[in-house]
Formats: sequence, C-alpha cells, structure tokens
Amino acid sequence: MVWQDRDKGESGVQFPYRYRVMLVDDEEEVREGVREKVEWNRCGFELVAEASNGQEAWETAKTVAPDVVITDIRMPFMSGLELCHNLRTMFPDICLVILTGYDDFDYAKRAIQENVTEYILKPVNFGEFTALMGRIREKLDQHLAKQYDLKRLREQYEMSLPAMREQLLARLLDSSVQEEWAREKAREMRLTIIGEKWTIALIRYNGGEVASRERELLPHMVRQRAEKELPRYCPVICFLYQDYVAVLATLDQQQDMLQLINGMRQICLSAQRFLQLELAVGIGSTCTALSQLRRSAMEARNALDYQTMVGEEPVVYIGDIEPQTTEASALEGYSFRELLAAMRLEDNDQIEETVRNFLSVLRAKKMPVSQYRLSVMELATELLRVIKTYELEDTDDLSQQLVELTLLKNLHSPWVFESRLIQLCQQISRSIAQKRNNATQLVAEEAKSYIQKHYSNPNLSLESVCTHLHLSVSHFSTLFKQETGCGFVNYLTQVRLTQAAWLLDNTDSAVGEIAQQVGYSEPAYFSYVFKKRYGVSPMKYRYMKEKSEDGEG
Repeated sequence: MVWQDRDKGESGVQFPYRYRVMLVDDEEEVREGVREKVEWNRCGFELVAEASNGQEAWETAKTVAPDVVITDIRMPFMSGLELCHNLRTMFPDICLVILTGYDDFDYAKRAIQENVTEYILKPVNFGEFTALMGRIREKLDQHLAKQYDLKRLREQYEMSLPAMREQLLARLLDSSVQEEWAREKAREMRLTIIGEKWTIALIRYNGGEVASRERELLPHMVRQRAEKELPRYCPVICFLYQDYVAVLATLDQQQDMLQLINGMRQICLSAQRFLQLELAVGIGSTCTALSQLRRSAMEARNALDYQTMVGEEPVVYIGDIEPQTTEASALEGYSFRELLAAMRLEDNDQIEETVRNFLSVLRAKKMPVSQYRLSVMELATELLRVIKTYELEDTDDLSQQLVELTLLKNLHSPWVFESRLIQLCQQISRSIAQKRNNATQLVAEEAKSYIQKHYSNPNLSLESVCTHLHLSVSHFSTLFKQETGCGFVNYLTQVRLTQAAWLLDNTDSAVGEIAQQVGYSEPAYFSYVFKKRYGVSPMKYRYMKEKSEDGEG
C-alpha cells in the first residue's frame, strides 16, 4: 500500500508500506488513549497488536513480528525491560520505546543496556509522542535504506544486465513466449534489437588443437571472433547458448542472408587459422517477430544436423536444404501460461475462456486437420507435463483421457472436442487443488500432533514446530491458520487450557503443578490466561465444578 501524506526521510527514500507497531501496557485507558489519539497512518505506521502484560506481548510478537514495540516497564508476569531483552534477542533490528510513569535513573540505565530506542514519560503528551514517532520513522527509513541501498542495488543491477540479457535471449530461443512480453522485457533490460526481420545462427566448435587448459575459454574465443568479424556483414548480437555461440542477426534486405553466410565462412576460416579450431554453423530461416526466434533456432539446429551431408562446407542455411513454408507454425508466439495459471488457481471461468481462445486461434488459421491435431498435441504435451509435475493421484486416468482426446476421430466435431477439452482441463485443475489441499492438511495434522505431544514444554514455540516440519515460519503460519482458523499461539493456548481444565476437573493437583504440566512456567501468568478464557481463575473454576457436582449429588 502507498499513502500520499508521508514525507521522505533523510535517506531520501520512501518505502511503500507502513511500519508495524505493538502497544503494551497493563492500563487499558493508556492503551486506548495512545491507540485513539495517534494518527498512525499519517505517521507511516500501523498498529497491529496490543497486549496487557509482558508475557502476552512476548507471545504475540512471535506471530506479528512488529517493527516497533511501545511498552510500559512495570507489568505483571514479565516486566517491560525483560520483554525488551527478549525482543532484542529475537528481533535485533526492532525499535523499542519505553512508556512509563517512573522517572528513575536505574530504569533508564537498564533501558540503555537493552538498546531501547526512545524513553517517554506518562502522562503522554501526544504532540511529543507524534514527534517521537516521526523520529523513529526516520531511523527505520535510514536503516532500511542501508539494508536496501538503492544506489548499490542499481550498480549490482547494471553489472548483472549482460547476464540477464543473455538469459532473456536464451529463453527466446528455448520457450514459446508472447510477442508483447518479449518486447517489453527487451526494453526493460535495454536490449537493443534493431530491424524488423531476424534469423538465428548457431556456431558449434568441433575441437581443434587448443590446449586443454584453455578449453573452458573456447566459447568465449569464438564469441569474441564473431563479435569482431560479423558486424561488417550485418548487425548482430552474439551470446552463449547451451553448447553453442548463438548469433541473432538482423536481415532487413534480401541479400543480407548471403552476406551473413559469407561472414560466417570468414569466421570459420579465421578460427581455423588463428585458433586451430574447426567450426560448424547452422542458420535458421528469417522471422519477423521475437516470439518466432524459437523456430529459427530449431531450424539452425536442424541445419547443423545436415552438416555431414554437405561435405566440407562449414556453414549450412536451412533454406538451402529444406523447402520453405510460407505459413509459420500455427502456435508461433502462443503461450500456454495463462491457461496453466488458471488451472493452478482453479479458476474454471478463466480456464474455459482461455481454452476457447486457444481453439479460436487454431480455427482462424483454417489449417488441415492433421496440422490442427499437431497443434492440439502441443497443448496436450503441456498438460501431461503438469500432470507429471504434480504427481496427481489420477495421473493414469487423466493421461489416458488426453491421449484419447487427441485422436483424429475426436477432432471432426469441433464443438464437442472443445467442451471435452474444457472439462478435462477443469478436472486436472481440481486434482491439483486436491493435491495441494491434501498436502496442507497433512502439514497441519502433523503440526497438531507435534503440539499435542509437546504442549507441556514451556519452550515449545512456532520456530521449534517449523524446524520439526522443515518449513519457513511465514509459510507454515499461513497454511496452519488456513486449516485451523486460528494462529499458532492461539491454538497452542487452546490446547494447553483445555488440558488444564481437564486436570482441574479430574485431579487433585495444585494449580501450580497443573500450570507446569501444561507448559506454563509462571503460575501467575497461567492463572491470568486461564481467567481470560474461562472468565474465572483456576481455583474458582475448580470450586464451581465441585459445587456443581455436589448439587447434582
């Protein structure tokens, strides 16, 4: 989220989110006053949690991970200074603000030891408090600016650009992409691809007399030679791709293909003369869209396969070997990403719309049934890959349905075929969702089982459960709440208090012993939490139960 009324800090950087604040005080009227009178949003903060004592604040902080904690000093169960010590240990960068009525040197001295950021006395002057929050915001902005040093990141980005451009070019040669995406990415990475017609040439190095210690330099030697020689013949971009040196050449004039071939021959001669290196070059046909470079690269590989048939000629142009088709592939530039994304999100409406659009593209081509079937099989291959990736329980059945659907006899009724394809994509989508839900349920059940076994351990924490499950805290917290309807701390508290109530009902154990048995090292805090849930203290709960049973007797 971005807000309009926040000023930039001294760092000159404005971060597009609000810092998270937790307020801790055992006086409700103090919390209410701070909560209501401070314009949190305007100051660049968000009040995400409140607590009435240090122990409750400590448990809550593990879940909400605040950036700023404003706390009283003297509170039951855990003092503000002890809370500050614990928070500083877990969150080294946290801002700690002491809010207290005690103007005491010893407290101030301990606060300094705990690295407290600010210290403010009650009763709170809200003008001063707002100014204090402004100072804290500046400190947080400056700290973030150091962590996310934009100048340094820009320098790193600039240094990474050449590698990122090569990755983009490799993807254009490997994957089916949409033209708009390809051009946008090229602009974003400042990759200048001039002209409107291109081809891909692949240079393969077949060995030579280069010393073994220099073999890792071979592709760079070839690339350097190509970058030096080829611009005399046509504009080029040279990059490393798989086991080749790839050349993206601009060929806007009819004679440019012949010039490129001549230039490649010169490179082969030069490499043999100066590097004692034998090269072979395959050149694909021209294309007029970046999304078609994949086809040109495939043709360049095919041309290299023909190299043994053409004798000593090191450069093979696919157009000299295979007949040229005037029609590009029916799916040139088409991407299945939108359909696959809709299937992963179980968006049935989007699945239906995307399948219809895909088939309308094919029908608009007015192609023969055999070519139509080949295009459908491309989609089937993508769907089979998804089925295999997710290891769906009904993999065999779904795969069989896909194979049957692509049979020639099923393509003669286009509207029936369309309906069956939509249903099948939606069925795969449901299976993916079920697989994901099953995995989530298993994790939640394993977590609940672990909690049941270890709730008596006062050190049981969100982090220890995540370590046991080998999951990140954020990911586990999200899926656990999704499955149980409550956060980890609340669930653990429910388990502990339910067991405590059972022990109070069915044993004669002292309240202090029961507190220890259910994971509370401080009996006073146990009584506080118990009363918060059941409305009465543990002693009174037991007394009321006994009195109720006596009355029934």
